[in-house]
Amino acid sequence: MPDVERKAVAQISVKEADRGTVSALVAEAGAVSLDGNVIRHQCELVDRQGVLTSSAKVCMGGFRDAKGRPIGTGTLAHRGGWLQFDARMFMTTRSGADTFQYLREMGEDQQWELSYRALRTAQPNDVERKQGALRVITRLQPIVVEPALLSSSPRSQTLAVKTVRPTPLTTEQQAELQRIAADFERRDDEIKLMAIADRVHRELDPRKHGVDAFDRYGQVIEFGCSKLAMPPSEWPDVRLVPRYCIGSKTAGIYRPRDHLVAIADDMSDDDKEVTILHELTHAWQKLRGKEMTESFPEMMERELFSEWQYTRARRYPWRYGTAA
Repeated sequence: MPDVERKAVAQISVKEADRGTVSALVAEAGAVSLDGNVIRHQCELVDRQGVLTSSAKVCMGGFRDAKGRPIGTGTLAHRGGWLQFDARMFMTTRSGADTFQYLREMGEDQQWELSYRALRTAQPNDVERKQGALRVITRLQPIVVEPALLSSSPRSQTLAVKTVRPTPLTTEQQAELQRIAADFERRDDEIKLMAIADRVHRELDPRKHGVDAFDRYGQVIEFGCSKLAMPPSEWPDVRLVPRYCIGSKTAGIYRPRDHLVAIADDMSDDDKEVTILHELTHAWQKLRGKEMTESFPEMMERELFSEWQYTRARRYPWRYGTAA
């Protein structure tokens, strides 16, 4: 699966309104970005269904605390040597309204970012290489445009921010909005976890390595699964990953569709163990057909970790000391 690339875009000025449209020059074709990418002139665009198109639909994301919810939708297309983004913000949603206020306060200091999959690349020519190019993008699939703190794309700019009178949504439009939101959340999950397979620091699987010969994380996985009455055949794949794979404010996640637990690798050992027990409980909820709530895993992580502290000291005194 291709990596997700990010290219920052556009300063912006915002006007007050119930709902607004924005047009921005996202990336200049042929220009070398600060990360060494060059988007080729007339770079092919691919839509959500994987079909080549001249105008690809793209969700507009909010700031990171929007938690994966779209705050607008628009299109990305070639316009006069640029990729141009034309979008409408969802001012009837809280995330959309909050992001609108942030953008208005930031004014011209606000920058934006395009996330995309590079589906086809080429080697830069001599001129591009001298300008610092590392790779040329000839086909891409846009994922989301969202606010950013740092721009990597030279000469990007906002063309216009306009206001329009809000009109009630039809039933068909409401259904389309719900479909877009669900698709956006699924793709946001993919963006966060896409790098795990290639960039994982360590796979934690006591079934492969043996608990005693492995380390404390394998031991806590075995303990937690045993307490949750999950036989080895039901154990999820548990991995330590760089925090950027799962989000700056996230300690761990459980992805049901492939039974994967990802834990941020920059926490203390105890925090990692607590998070592993929490996400194992989510895996138990999924396997047993229970409602995927947060309250039960939060209760179980406390109970299991308290018991684990006592158990580990008795079982592995050379590592943890003796139990009181």
